[in-house]
Order: sequence, then C-alpha cells, then structure tokens
Amino acid sequence: MHVIIRFELEKELFAGELEIKDLPVAWNKKYMEYLGVEVPSDTLGVLQDVHWYSEGFAEFYGYGLGDIISSQITHTLTNELPNWREKLQEGKVSIIRKWVEEKVHKNGLMYDTDHLVKKITGEKIKTSFFIDYLKSKFSDLYKLD
Repeated sequence: MHVIIRFELEKELFAGELEIKDLPVAWNKKYMEYLGVEVPSDTLGVLQDVHWYSEGFAEFYGYGLGDIISSQITHTLTNELPNWREKLQEGKVSIIRKWVEEKVHKNGLMYDTDHLVKKITGEKIKTSFFIDYLKSKFSDLYKLD
C-alpha cells in the first residue's frame, strides 16, 4: 500500500492537484483511509524514505527488479541451504545470516547489480525464478494451470 499511496500522491503532484506543502496531510489521510494507520510524525510518514527529497519520483521499477533479483537469490539460497526455512521458523537465523553476509554483504559494494547477482547465483538476472515464485504462490489460489 505504501507504493500505491506514493503513486497516487505523485500523480496528484504532477497534475497540479496537490502542492508540496500539503503533502504530509494528504499522506496521513491516505494512510488512515487505506490502512487505518495514524501517522505519528512526518519522519515516520511522508519523509520515511528518501524518494521524494532525493528527487526520486516515479521510481517504482526498483520494486519489481528487487522482487526479480530476490527470487533468484532465494532460489540459490534454497539450493545451497535446503532447510533454511525450517531454521528460520525455529528462530535459528545464524546459518542464514552467515550465507547472506558471505554471498551478498561482503560483495555488495564491490560490484554493480548485474555482476553481483551473477556472482551470487552463477547466472545473469533472469525473470524465470520470479515467474516460478508467482506460479507456486498463486496457482492453487486462483486455480491456474
């Protein structure tokens, strides 16, 4: 819902229907209307991330790309640590944290995104892992073939 709220407010800003000075009130109103959440302050509301004050308007593609990359990395994690989900459910996160530190954090600033994903997964960024994730999540629910 955060992304939807940002998108709707950006549309209003660019259409001239909303002024910057009115953004915090509009943000809080939508959070209450859509989520039933009372925003305690602008720092926890409209200013909670860097998008707007770093001039990052309409940058929603990053969420989709993040989902695609996350699915590919999760696929690799599952191949290398098949029982990671069980460990997570048991609250035993050290083996997962160690894997993420070794594969992702240690290399994160040394490579651009394409090279980092290939270093972690052995493959270029591919959408097939995300498609597989979506199919496994929604096929039964929506009775898809």
